[in-house]
Amino acid sequence: MPMPKACSPPPGQSLQQAGQYQEVARVDLNLGVLAYRRGNYQGALRYLESAHRGFAAIPIPGEVAVVSLYRSFVYRDLNLFQEMITLAAEATQTFEQETTRWQQAMALINQGIGYQRLGIHMMAEQLFKKARRILRQRKAQARVLMLDVDRANLFFEMNQVDTACRLARRLEPHLEQHPSPSLAARLHILLARCAFNRDPPDQTVARQRTATALAIARTHHLTDVTIDAYYLLGQILEQAGDEPGALHHYRTAMQTIEQVRSGLPVDEFQMSFMDNKLPIYEDVVRLSQHLESPVEVFYTLNLAHRAPFVALTPVMPTSTSSLPDDPTLTTRLRELRETWHWYQSKLEGMGQLDTDTAAIQQDAATEDRMRQQLHELETSIADLTRRWQVGSSSQPAAAMPYAAPASQLFAPAQAQAFRATIQQSLGLGELLLHYTVIAGQFHIMLLTRTTIQMLPAVMPAAPLQRVLRSWRFQMEHMQGDMLETGRNATHAHLTRFYTALVAPLEPYLTGYEHIFLVVPPGWHDLPIAAFFDGRSYLVERFRLTYLSAPEVLLNRSTQHPLPPAHPDLQPAALIMGYSDDGRLPYALEEVHQVASALQPYLHTTVVVEDAATMDCLRAASQHIHLLHFATHAAFRQDNPLFSWMRLVDARLTVADLCEMTLPQRPLVVLSACETGRGQPRGGGLLGMGRGFLAAGASGLIVGLWKVADHTSAQFMTDLYTSPRTAHPLSDPAAALHTAQLCALSRHHPPFVWAGFIFIQG
Repeated sequence: MPMPKACSPPPGQSLQQAGQYQEVARVDLNLGVLAYRRGNYQGALRYLESAHRGFAAIPIPGEVAVVSLYRSFVYRDLNLFQEMITLAAEATQTFEQETTRWQQAMALINQGIGYQRLGIHMMAEQLFKKARRILRQRKAQARVLMLDVDRANLFFEMNQVDTACRLARRLEPHLEQHPSPSLAARLHILLARCAFNRDPPDQTVARQRTATALAIARTHHLTDVTIDAYYLLGQILEQAGDEPGALHHYRTAMQTIEQVRSGLPVDEFQMSFMDNKLPIYEDVVRLSQHLESPVEVFYTLNLAHRAPFVALTPVMPTSTSSLPDDPTLTTRLRELRETWHWYQSKLEGMGQLDTDTAAIQQDAATEDRMRQQLHELETSIADLTRRWQVGSSSQPAAAMPYAAPASQLFAPAQAQAFRATIQQSLGLGELLLHYTVIAGQFHIMLLTRTTIQMLPAVMPAAPLQRVLRSWRFQMEHMQGDMLETGRNATHAHLTRFYTALVAPLEPYLTGYEHIFLVVPPGWHDLPIAAFFDGRSYLVERFRLTYLSAPEVLLNRSTQHPLPPAHPDLQPAALIMGYSDDGRLPYALEEVHQVASALQPYLHTTVVVEDAATMDCLRAASQHIHLLHFATHAAFRQDNPLFSWMRLVDARLTVADLCEMTLPQRPLVVLSACETGRGQPRGGGLLGMGRGFLAAGASGLIVGLWKVADHTSAQFMTDLYTSPRTAHPLSDPAAALHTAQLCALSRHHPPFVWAGFIFIQG
């Protein structure tokens, strides 16, 4: 790799010191590259962050660009494609200025791979062609061959299978001249896919090629190829009718995935890494069903929907090699967030008073520019947040309550032991329902203290998806009197849901009163509490608790019972309210009602309006046991990391929560619209709720859709003050259940109360 010229050292720093810093940074860079090649993504990001700081301090822009290039490689394997494109594009600009053509070609290739993974194939092909010209000019034949493998994979994705296979076969004779393990392994995988996709498939050649690729990948620690090879071997064996053999290879692929995932920071890194790997888990579930192994199905589903557990008491570093805090990064992050908040406020206020056509057109053009600037800000904030997560000594580590070493994940007794442990955590009158969608069909796992039941293919997902879309439309557009006139249509939808997803379970539900629910991420806004059997709603029969994964049940001991009535022993509650400049007039009334209900039990602090600041929240977050927000919120479908809740001086985003820790594991109540929504990603749901769980919340009460301000305030008052209710801190599910029954007794329609759910952390 060509060495860029070192610039002058920073003021007060000798040339000798600058040289030492440069050498240390280069060592970190090399260690980061080595960690990446071995599949240690967390270690790679940590070393690369250290190298970035070192080169930036000198500064040496060319070396900073090299670090960005390798970070983009890591992001590629973690499925952070938009982010990898941004990093590679920034590196390309620096390489163009410094005429480092080889590195420029590598950055172009990585941009192309990013666009390929996003399905923007034309852009990917253009970037590949440009990079290929540069590499041929430099006579970098080995890199040209690797690029041609990427091009062949692109043709494969574009369903140009014959073109991909012809190109792959032309490349094979060059392997002896350019012996690269990575090139050889990836080419053998590609040729195996070609053989497997023939008509008829050549299973013998496909299996031989895959076995060769796997041997190379395991020898040289090529983690991504290892996963692909095990999965492809499983597919080949399944097509040949060897389901037990296929299942073994699928599980081995899962084992490799879990080994990598366990070393990544909670939570976005883990979710993104899993984005393209869920089909492997689904195939394990599907074959386990065929082989009538309900315990294996249950165990695998838990892995596919693993919860965001963190070690918070005390806060533990993610690694013994944690970096010192970087004041420059922290300051820059704060400045960018302030700018983002300003842009967001301006965009919300644009065009509200204009009636002149020319002014409206001018506002539209200005709005487009501001949205582009906002997007660029969000890209920068997200990147700095990830860098902070990787480098911070206070970032919490993953702490699974039931986590076997990856090498033992599929030991014969492991699934049985997990099932037994979960069953022991269920009380009398409690059961677990785990819904999942595989191959377009709803499947249900039912677990009680003594039984496990598998109900496969209870309903095609497509018809229910249409009903859910219709429900969402009604919910978003029906207000006031329309709620009453649309009640019959609403009940028709709710009855359809009940018939499909609960009626098949009725023989097993007698004698139970508390249901724990795991639902597919894309179906999180199903109005389950309001499912209607023609006589009553489901909430009239059962308390409901949502789980991000079954293993959450093993964490129930972290809920905080009410303490004795002694001031020194009372845990703390923080009640924050902001009326959004008067647009939510009932928010303040709600805050004071909630505070009055809590004061006999908790040391309660109320902050409203101008006092409801980000600094106040951060300061209180370390010692509170209950956190209640009454404010405005918005879910960002286009970028869920920037979904937000309104404070007086800022918007609390999911990205902000990546930096926060809640060591006392508080119950968090979000009396704000759409705080329970999220974007399906990697078996989870990226949104405000998941952000609080990853920060350490023991549980959440959130809303799935928009509810009128005064209605929400009444509901939250019932949550804390109803004489029949359990206290939310001691039993959140019971408190929510009682509040929903209160709403029913007032004849409120399901739109009002069914969207509030309790998620256990």
